[in-house]
Amino acid sequence: MKALQSKEWRLAMSPVPLLFLALSGLVLIPSYPYYVTFFYNALGIFLFFQSCRENRDVYYMMLLPVTKREMVRARVTTVMELQLLQLAACLPFMLIRAQYGAVKNPVGIEANVSFLGLSMLLMGVFSITFLPMHYRSGYDLGKPFLLSGAVQFVLILVLEALEHMALALWPLGEALFESYALSDQLRQLPILMLASPLEQLIIAQLLERERQAELLRHRQQHVLGHDIADLQTAGIAVHRLLHARLQRGVGVIDLKEFVHIRFRLLCHIGHS
Repeated sequence: MKALQSKEWRLAMSPVPLLFLALSGLVLIPSYPYYVTFFYNALGIFLFFQSCRENRDVYYMMLLPVTKREMVRARVTTVMELQLLQLAACLPFMLIRAQYGAVKNPVGIEANVSFLGLSMLLMGVFSITFLPMHYRSGYDLGKPFLLSGAVQFVLILVLEALEHMALALWPLGEALFESYALSDQLRQLPILMLASPLEQLIIAQLLERERQAELLRHRQQHVLGHDIADLQTAGIAVHRLLHARLQRGVGVIDLKEFVHIRFRLLCHIGHS
């Protein structure tokens, strides 16, 4: 698993999500919807998936001695790491922003602990919308991103509206959402704790058990043209295919053919 995770960062990672980490500096702008910072994080994740698709990363992983579950776990873990890196990149800019905290943000929430917690919720909603839709086919990215992006913006509007309502109706609203004071930020810690990445861990388990199996069944039917009933039949099919290739006198199977053969067998191995 460690080797596969290293492969995600050394071979598959696109530079764009890492460049978008610098957009955490948007929290320095006094009048700006700070939640948009994490929309750029979602955009970077989308471009990362697009880069993997265009570079045929799934075909490369078929050559590796790993299971389907490990492939999905590594990819989802990479997504979570990118999201946590975005949160970490916000911290130094938030410390700078607190130095002129008297200049309030009229657009919405201030860059404080509550902002970090609600941003985790925002990223969790993106993950639970984007990832399952993508893994229904393992190829489609446009529709999942458009829908998850729309859900994100709706949630941003809801969060900002609730924050303004809390300021108007709740005496503690300013301390929980607008204050940079240390004592008030300690009060905001429960919001951060409630919006922890537990939801994203549930997403990872969901994808391992269900979505990736659905993806590989879809691709298996695309490659084979039909479904294979059991592992024994799959092994016989692969053996016959290898034998047929070698009987043609070629003696060597090219990389694309080998990937297809291995993929057919891997569709039935790896549930455990």
